[in-house]
Amino acid sequence: MYAIQVGKLLNPDTLSWPSMPEYNFIDGSHELIISYPNPRPQEIEAVWEATAHFAFTVIGDIIVFQFRFGAALPWSDCGYNWHRVPEEARSLPDLPEPGERAMLAVIFIDANTGIVKALRALTFSHTFTKRLHQAIRDQASRPFPDDYAQQAEMLFVNYSTKQLRQRALASCTGGAQHDKPAPF
Repeated sequence: MYAIQVGKLLNPDTLSWPSMPEYNFIDGSHELIISYPNPRPQEIEAVWEATAHFAFTVIGDIIVFQFRFGAALPWSDCGYNWHRVPEEARSLPDLPEPGERAMLAVIFIDANTGIVKALRALTFSHTFTKRLHQAIRDQASRPFPDDYAQQAEMLFVNYSTKQLRQRALASCTGGAQHDKPAPF
């Protein structure tokens, strides 16, 4: 295991990343990796300081995780399936106790270099946590579909980010105590 630090490689063995976000529930923690090629200062600052919004929905066998950081990083989305997490890193999230909220680690990297530009920890609201954890548990209870790649391709061809957000099962502002009605 290695420490994640701003100004250092996210993974010492990886010098470039695809320019696409990746959400995971891995090793019992929520993680969002955002990778942009040559990120601008305002994008980096947004991850550090801007108001963060989160939403998710489930379509078929895919949990679609959505996020936004202020105006500099508009709504974006990524697909998640519990079965795609390496087996040794898989675990089921607990359903939260009343008032309990899950934490999300946000890692923003330069896709061209693999260097971490910003780190931030935020919490989800209680309701968002409860619904997301239940969606992951439900997904894990079903077998991994043979047509997952086709489902993912068709999902992102047939739905815009805005349409996916309108179907949100939960949404929240990062760090806020209270839930917001979906969609934002």
